[in-house]
Amino acid sequence: MNMCKMFKCIVAVGVLFSAGWSGALADELLTDGEFDSVLEYWSVDPALESWIPYDHVSGAISLDPPVMDYRGVIVSQPLNVEGVANKTVQVSLDVAGPDWGGLLPGSVAAVELEYMTLAGDRETVTVLSPDNALVPDGSFATFSDSYLFPADADRLVGFQILLTSGDYGVLVDSASLTSSEGLVAGPIPVLQSISPPSVAYGETVTVNGSNFGSEADTVYVDGKTNGVTVQTWTETAVTVLVDSVSNGGMLSVEVDGTMTLRRRELSVSSPHFFVEAQSKSPVVIAGQQIEVDVFAIFENGFTPTNGVTMSVPGYPTATFSRNPMMTEGGSVLYFDTTGMSTGIHTVVISAVETSLPPREVSFQVDVREVASCTLDVDGTTFTSQDPVTASLQIMDTLGNDITDDLPKPVWSSSAPAQINVFQEPSLWGSLYVLPHATGSAVLQAVLPDGTATNFSVSSSIPASPSILSHHFMDPIMSNDPNSTNMLVCLASDPMTYYSYSVSDLGLETHDSWWNGDNSQHTYEFTISENTKPGKYLFQSSATTTNGVAGDGTLLTVVNNPSTGLINGHVAVFGADSMHGVNGTMEFYDASGGSLLFSRMISEFTFDYTLPSIPPGSYKLRLLYNDVDEQWYANANSNTASTVVISAGAVANNIDFTYFDSGDPLPDPEIAVPPSFDSATGTFGFGVQTDSGENYQVLKSSTLNEGSWYLLESIWGDGSVANISDTNTQSSAAFYRVIRAQTIGERY
Repeated sequence: MNMCKMFKCIVAVGVLFSAGWSGALADELLTDGEFDSVLEYWSVDPALESWIPYDHVSGAISLDPPVMDYRGVIVSQPLNVEGVANKTVQVSLDVAGPDWGGLLPGSVAAVELEYMTLAGDRETVTVLSPDNALVPDGSFATFSDSYLFPADADRLVGFQILLTSGDYGVLVDSASLTSSEGLVAGPIPVLQSISPPSVAYGETVTVNGSNFGSEADTVYVDGKTNGVTVQTWTETAVTVLVDSVSNGGMLSVEVDGTMTLRRRELSVSSPHFFVEAQSKSPVVIAGQQIEVDVFAIFENGFTPTNGVTMSVPGYPTATFSRNPMMTEGGSVLYFDTTGMSTGIHTVVISAVETSLPPREVSFQVDVREVASCTLDVDGTTFTSQDPVTASLQIMDTLGNDITDDLPKPVWSSSAPAQINVFQEPSLWGSLYVLPHATGSAVLQAVLPDGTATNFSVSSSIPASPSILSHHFMDPIMSNDPNSTNMLVCLASDPMTYYSYSVSDLGLETHDSWWNGDNSQHTYEFTISENTKPGKYLFQSSATTTNGVAGDGTLLTVVNNPSTGLINGHVAVFGADSMHGVNGTMEFYDASGGSLLFSRMISEFTFDYTLPSIPPGSYKLRLLYNDVDEQWYANANSNTASTVVISAGAVANNIDFTYFDSGDPLPDPEIAVPPSFDSATGTFGFGVQTDSGENYQVLKSSTLNEGSWYLLESIWGDGSVANISDTNTQSSAAFYRVIRAQTIGERY
């Protein structure tokens, strides 16, 4: 499944040379551990699609993939080393932290070895996982360790470099795998081409290459053998029959446990359907419920007789928001991790249409166990009423900080009148402790698995200057724009200045006034009807005749009881969770079809809330990113479902699914012919861009697959982007421009 398209012209400077698979030097079992040939001898994990992790400035590998919350293999190298039982190998890797420093506790980089046992099982072992505290900022340090293979080990088949936590900007280089016990790296299977690259069910594919051996082994498509049957097998060619239920994807060959370095894209035209899954919560703690987007994509006019019914074998409590699927689209899997052991689990989803064999798709869940939960202000005595930003840290038993991997805890205070606590709900929201009066309180954090941790705090507030009373006339307020409220602040002394601030809340002040000797100030205000229900922190600051004082108070907003509320989820095929829902929801009269009104949606996640919806019957159309349109649910204007909004009620699970299985976007055009300035050593050309599209300029010195690296990223604005490369001193330089993946496109 290609996630990007490149233009047809590749421009070059100098001469072309090629490189083959080199034998390892002496007892070195890896090839090009220095990455001098970019990724010619390394594979990027399929989950990262077309990303190129090579950093050409440092000549190292970046552990900073463009996929939020990714954990797992970044690059790997297949190996074929026989006779490893009871033998020891040494692993070494250079690791550099970012220039800005601040790596979280734990380990961000790791090296794993894959080996086959005498029984034919594949085992994976972590050999090296340096502590972040030992990784220098902005420079490399070398980390080494050794591993003794067990007696039942047969052969070493892989070397993997992994990202294991959520830190950014880490580089790795100088990977090494050596042995002084006579181990030798043997030939690995090499996949050169497949023919044809596109087939329908019942057709065969020929896989050309070398070192396949004389005995039939295994061919994978999209990491699975389902629907792939080996027909013939020789040292240089393998033929396979492709049938139901193969979805197509990257084809690879395995020989005695060793995978081919290269994969080739095989497009399969199914007369039926296929399924995909996207998990947004790779790291969890047991007991946490996660959401997984599941897509059912119908091809060639396929219509299921009784719908596509999904299940998760072995997990009877798993539920789907839409099941069965009668039309093409998506569903949200609500998956409870209660009872799952620590480690990485592969969970299989089965999709069944009564007349066809089941389709299967899997996702991974990385279950961690909490070792500690600490709050930096635990035990603190506050001497001021000013809100205090607090920091919670959750460590797992592996020594990793997993705070940002988990949903925010639910907080409460045993004595909110003395000391309260408030967690901003936004993705990067802060945690505040709110001392109000002298006293003590227990602050409790409930983690997503339901476990609670208590923290003790106290406060000793001076009598003056201080805020004696800081409250709303209506602490629970409707988002009805006709509903007014008052914020009252009473200080211990006359005030010469007063102000307040509040985040994420649209409000309008109607009037304000002072009382008595100016020790009290009152604001009258209303809030926007688009305000979402929830709690909002108002922070007040007062300059009094005896000094400065400040306090924080919470306003609870509820939805206008004369209106309704919509909650929903937007599933986007291939979406990065860093980008949330942005677009416009249009409300059409369900009977007449006319557009009545629209509402903007802007979220940092793929869940959305629309408050203050007038009661009525509507057909809904969401313009995702104000470009891609879809009627609810997965329909057109004629078949759209009617959504009934009632006063005081909530319409839940109004979900939308986006993917584009149509024609790919056109290739970028060369608008300015390539040219080379010998005086400055600069090579350049111009590319016509489309507005709002991302482009990447790639460079290679050999034209060999795996040798391309990212030279420059471009954000298209509809004009010509001029490409300039001053580093053209090598014997050859080749360039290509790709249109980076657009969320929702499927090619």
